[in-house]
Formats: sequence, structure tokens, C-alpha cells
Amino acid sequence: MSYDNYNKSFRRNKLTCRSFLEASHLFTPTSDQRYALGTELELDDATGRKYRYCKNGAVVLTAAKVNQSAAGTANWQNQVQTNGSAWSIGDKTVTAVLTSTATKDQFADGYLTIEDGTGEGQMYLIKGNKAGTANATSGYDVEIELADEGGIRIATATTSEVSVTLNKHASTLVAAVNPTGTLVGVNPMAVTAAYFFWAQVKGPAAVVVDDTDTIVVGDKVMTSESVAGTCALVVAAADDHTFGTVMRAAAVGETALIDLNIE
Repeated sequence: MSYDNYNKSFRRNKLTCRSFLEASHLFTPTSDQRYALGTELELDDATGRKYRYCKNGAVVLTAAKVNQSAAGTANWQNQVQTNGSAWSIGDKTVTAVLTSTATKDQFADGYLTIEDGTGEGQMYLIKGNKAGTANATSGYDVEIELADEGGIRIATATTSEVSVTLNKHASTLVAAVNPTGTLVGVNPMAVTAAYFFWAQVKGPAAVVVDDTDTIVVGDKVMTSESVAGTCALVVAAADDHTFGTVMRAAAVGETALIDLNIE
């Protein structure tokens, strides 16, 4: 897929650089954005460490916790476009009818999917959006600009059902005890609300152990079911959020060394 309508301010690519730690402040979150969300960084130091560029949400992150993407907003999901307008092939700006509003560019770098009806199965990268405006049917009209080359590929109808999903690297938060989003990485430093940072997704990383489990080297770990953002032993009933293997065990509440395998 190519994008002829995308913000070229940031390169969307993979970085591999031996000197990146010093040159680009891997461990220093910033208030300004310096890379595209989701940019991949693989350190050239034979440790296998890999990171993704993220933006924190509204809550400060403490170091060495597992993070997840923002939870989905029900009023942006599976929305029938009744009282809206059909979208034509080639449209790069469309108006989605949703049941709650959005702020300007809240959807930037996110995804617009057609879940049902005409156009079903298509996904589009969002460049940005205008603030939602109330319509006459108790909903909100949100004008969305698409990044995809050629715009809309298959025309939609007012019976089509659409969803908007935020970029998983935007508005991150500490992984809940029952995660409500996808795992995005471990922050190796404290991160101020709304700051940009690098989250580690692969290789050796320090991660806090939950308050009940005793782990040993070689154990597989998952997100804790008792303490948000910490690691715990994998259990058969809830092993769908596994993310690594213990390299150095630690006591409860302390920091273990985990070989991450989030992606």
C-alpha cells in the first residue's frame, strides 16, 4: 500500500543505529514528536533489543511496566452510516456518522475499517480529522481525511457499518489486569502524560514482578491478573497475554530481567 496523501514530516521506517542511544535520547521522553508513531528501532549491539515509538496517554507511566494500546471507544465502532452519505471511489475526505464526537486529529495515524455492508473488508489509514459536529439525529459527523493513494477503493452505502480504531502506539497506558488493548511494549523510564517515548518490544528488559508470583529463570510470563503492568507466571486460564521469558528472577514487587517477545 502506498500513501499519496500523508504527512511527510516524519519518516515511517525502521531504524538501526549503533549510536542511537546517545544521539537520539532513547531514554529521554519528549514533549515534541520526532518520529512517526510505530517507527521501529533495532539496536545494533547484538542484544536483540527492539523498540517502537509511542505517545503516552493521559496518565504518567512509571518505569518498567508493560503498556497497552488505548481501549476501543464503543461509539466509534460498528456504526451504521444511516443519515450520512455514501462514499464514492476515489474520495479522500469522508464524513463518518458516529454516536460520540472526536477532537481535531484525534484519529490521526489510526484506522478506518468497513465492518459490514457495501465496502466490507476495506481498511484505510487516517491522515487526520476535523472536530466532530452534532447532527440532527443525536449523532456526530466527523470529517476524516484518508492517507491511502487513490482514496476509497470500494464505494460504501448509508447501510454500511464502519469503525475507527486509534493507532496502537498513540495514547498508551499501563496494561490493565485484563488488558483492554493490544500490548505495545515496556517503558524503560518514567513517561510524562502526553509525552513521546520509545517502548521496548523485544530483547532483555527490566519488568516489575507482580505481588503474588514466584518466578524462576526460564518461566514464561504474562500480564499480571492482580497488579496492572507487571509480569506473572503464565496460567492455563489466561495465557493469551504472554510476552516473554525470565532471564533473571526477582522477588515480588521487584524488577526481573525478561527476554521480551511482544512482537
